[in-house]
Amino acid sequence: MALTKSDLLDSLVQLRADLKKDMVAEMTELRVDLNEKMAALRTDVDAVGTRVIEAEDRIQGLQEDKEGLKRDMKDLQHLVQINTMKLEDLENRSRRENIRVRGLREGEEGTDVKAAMKELFVSLLPKEYPEISLDRAHRVGPMRDGDSRGPRDILVKLSNSMDKEKILSEARKLEVVKYKDYPCVLFQDLSPVTLARRNQFRPVTEKDRKSVV
Repeated sequence: MALTKSDLLDSLVQLRADLKKDMVAEMTELRVDLNEKMAALRTDVDAVGTRVIEAEDRIQGLQEDKEGLKRDMKDLQHLVQINTMKLEDLENRSRRENIRVRGLREGEEGTDVKAAMKELFVSLLPKEYPEISLDRAHRVGPMRDGDSRGPRDILVKLSNSMDKEKILSEARKLEVVKYKDYPCVLFQDLSPVTLARRNQFRPVTEKDRKSVV
């Protein structure tokens, strides 16, 4: 049976309606899927934002901790410096009656080092100066067989720091200090830290001294 024009028109109308219905359904499904993906993406973005904020907070905390550690380290360094200076002062105080005799050939002092050093010191002092007293005197360190550094220092501890000052003062007046015709040098016994600091500034003081001359 052949389709009439009316039947064909009805078929086209029905096909159009079905297509529209399918398109609406697909668009709805697509919109729902898109909304779900947008929501998931938004969730991911929010999560990333949260992690970024947390990371920034941690970084800020680390920076604050770092600054705090720097301050603590600076305080500790200052405390160590203060304590080192106090220890240096205490050590120098414990050495204030000491004189070091340098350059005297090994053995020239004989078997009685204390008596030899008293003889040397008395020779430097004025005749009218009161008798001095030495607590002890000895070579410093082990023997130096074949050592190019020269003879060991002799460390002398006097009973009175005023006697030490007078002896050093008289020694400075002489061009050369000698014991039994052997030259030697007398100087204040100081802590290793103080000596190192003086050696560090020695080039500067020598330069200033030459400029004055």
